[in-house]
Amino acid sequence: MEEIEQQKLKRKNSDISILMIVVNLLLMVMFLTIGKLTEDQVYLNIVYISIGITCLVFLYAVSYHGKGYNRGKWFFAIALIISVILVVFMIYVFNLAQAFVH
Repeated sequence: MEEIEQQKLKRKNSDISILMIVVNLLLMVMFLTIGKLTEDQVYLNIVYISIGITCLVFLYAVSYHGKGYNRGKWFFAIALIISVILVVFMIYVFNLAQAFVH
């Protein structure tokens, strides 16, 4: 009986964690898009948001263990791959743009 209560409590905490990740994501997007931004700053903010999402999903994936929480690990793997690709692409684009300055 006590194990069932712990599972319910763990599931409730997991749902709250997912809600907090979504709220933090929305706050990051609002904070990083307010004000007058240059084009370079907009692209850099996209990288910041991507890294922030990856960090939040990583913390979720590490916090909860068990078969029911494997989705968090898969979401983390997908977010990590997307973030790495995005960062590498932005580095490539910035260096390519630097070549055309001269």
